[in-house]
Amino acid sequence: YDVLCENGIIIEPNVDVGLFEFSNPQPVIDSGYVATIRKMEQIKQVVIREADKNDLNERRKEFIFQSGEVVFDNIIIEGLNDKQSLYVKKILRSGDTHITMEKIKEGYFRLAGDNKIKSIYPKALFNDSTGMYDLYLTMRKEKDIVTYFGGNFSNRPISEGYFGIKYNYLGGFASSVKGNFYFGKLYTSVQVKSRLDFPLPLPLFIEPNVTWSSWDYYKSSNTFLEDIKPSFLKQIEQYGRLNVGIPIGTKGRLIGGAAITKVASLYYQTHEFSIQDTTDETDFDAFSSNLYYEVNSLDRKLYPSKGARVLAKVRYVRGDELTIPGSTSIDTISEFEKFHEWVQFKFKADKYFNRRGRFKLGAMVEGAFSTQTVFHNYTSSVLAAPRFQPIPDSKTRFIEDLSAYQYIATGIKLIYNITSTLEVRAEAYLFQPYKALVKNSTLTTDKSSPFESRQVIGTSAFVWHSPLGPLSTSVNYYDSEDSPFSFLIHFGYIIFNDRALD
Repeated sequence: YDVLCENGIIIEPNVDVGLFEFSNPQPVIDSGYVATIRKMEQIKQVVIREADKNDLNERRKEFIFQSGEVVFDNIIIEGLNDKQSLYVKKILRSGDTHITMEKIKEGYFRLAGDNKIKSIYPKALFNDSTGMYDLYLTMRKEKDIVTYFGGNFSNRPISEGYFGIKYNYLGGFASSVKGNFYFGKLYTSVQVKSRLDFPLPLPLFIEPNVTWSSWDYYKSSNTFLEDIKPSFLKQIEQYGRLNVGIPIGTKGRLIGGAAITKVASLYYQTHEFSIQDTTDETDFDAFSSNLYYEVNSLDRKLYPSKGARVLAKVRYVRGDELTIPGSTSIDTISEFEKFHEWVQFKFKADKYFNRRGRFKLGAMVEGAFSTQTVFHNYTSSVLAAPRFQPIPDSKTRFIEDLSAYQYIATGIKLIYNITSTLEVRAEAYLFQPYKALVKNSTLTTDKSSPFESRQVIGTSAFVWHSPLGPLSTSVNYYDSEDSPFSFLIHFGYIIFNDRALD
């Protein structure tokens, strides 16, 4: 490096650290301090003014006392047009003429997290004529059209590709229209979603979307490699949904919505079927409404290790079931129709305790309570029940014993950071249904005695958080399965569009 100014001094700490390695900053800070002390005599030779430490502290206290509370008066926006600037000011002011530092934070963080804003740089200058501060914001709008590419590559037949395209509009209000397309053996989905954000005193957003998804658990089963015949199960979901939401603080949101849904389930009720057999089909046409509250500060979408997430949800569902028997059903002639109506409560809390050092601890608890009645047969009853899917591998499987109308589950997570991007994880969960769903001799559904059975789920994994997504190698355990251990390698995110009734 070249020193450009006459009295410049270069301080070079002896560190070997990447630009984005923020997980362990103390050694870097200590090295910087030591390197500065070594240069102190040289620094003193070019310092032309010195002040007494006690005198300086008194002057600082006096300045802070005189300045009082930081209050903003004028907001000057650079980089946006008049309509876009007006939208930003409405979010920041929330109807107030003068804004305190604490009050402006909420609007500022909302703008910083808005995906229609590419960047925002603030500067506050004291205005002698008003006795308050002027806030200068240098901002850049996100591109009008943004495209997304992604996917997941795996040793199991659950690999998938992803493509998305989004149009952003920022004016007197903000809006976006986004479409995405997932394609793979397990999961295929198309979604079109729009969002409108209104800069009201209590900010409000409206989000309609239309989604079509297909889940094929037969094609994605890894039991083909084990000479075990998997059960045939395919679900096709279609729904149109309208959500309305408001922010709660800087990390929370409250959302209410309603949806019209059609779920078609195709399945055999036995493992012994041939190509000539026809599947049972259960169609469920329903209306649902929901209200949920969420606070989320997790650091990653998959394999998080910092922050917390709390979700509380209530859903009302009413709809008509139509079951058409196939050739493997006991009753192969009569169609069955039934009206269902239920209320479902679901709660989940996930918390990571960021202790110093390389070891981290996480804990979670999840519960569900539903008043729903059983469907015509065991398989359709399980498909309609809430599911417990605590690890990425479980989101790609249909495990009958991890579904129940009422359950409580808890888990613990141990994480060891080898580096800031490479970690070892060990997780264990206990799933306790109130009354487990049981298949009887007529292939319909019974319920077990209260708390009669429970399931244990576990996983151990090496995870590398690469710039393109997580690369994970894991061994997973489900004690209810005939082959309880499974092995999963995947590169990319195991993430899907929202389920119709989840």
